[in-house]
Formats: sequence, C-alpha cells, structure tokens
Amino acid sequence: MAMFGNFDQDTQIDVVVVDPHNDEVHLLLRYANKTFATTTTYDGTVGSFPCFVAVADFNGDNQSDIVIVNYKTDEVLLLTNYFILPLARQTNHFVEQGSASSSVIAYDFNNDT
Repeated sequence: MAMFGNFDQDTQIDVVVVDPHNDEVHLLLRYANKTFATTTTYDGTVGSFPCFVAVADFNGDNQSDIVIVNYKTDEVLLLTNYFILPLARQTNHFVEQGSASSSVIAYDFNNDT
C-alpha cells in the first residue's frame, strides 16, 4: 500500500510504501526534476506486518505525518516531523489485543484544526 505527502518540505509529492511481508516501510523522496532519491527503507523499527499507511498533519505543524497500522502487533504507529528528525518522533498506540487492525482513517472529526 502506498500514500503520498510532502515529507521533506520541498513542494514535491513524496511516496511512502508499506511492505508487510518484509516488515518494512519505504520512503521515496521526489526531486523537482520528477525523479526520486534513493529509497530509504526502515525495517525492524516500524513494527510487525505493517499493512496500512495513512498521511495527514496529525499535530498541527503543517507537515505531513505518517500513521502505520501493524496487523500482527495490534499497534498504530504515528511518525511525526519527518523533515526535522527522520522517524525519531514516533508514538505507539496499542489497540485491543487480537483486534487484527488492518486500516485507519485520517480525518479531523472534531473540526479543531
């Protein structure tokens, strides 16, 4: 599964891809000439069986943040401020054990911007 956002603040649309079979997340940063930088792969740090990804500004800093759903660990991982410190600001949220979480919706439900 792939989602799109601007993860390096350069006005270009970048791509984040989850690979559940290898427990990896791949980040492809796009250049202005419409090519991509070498893929950055995060493995072992993003949980077990990352099956879904969503992109939105979850903390109100006007930057694209990433949410990853880990099916096998019943975990939702929030990655914020990629540009400032790549994947260092992560928050793990656990859902009910055995829930087999497989997706997430990114939406401002209470309109609090």
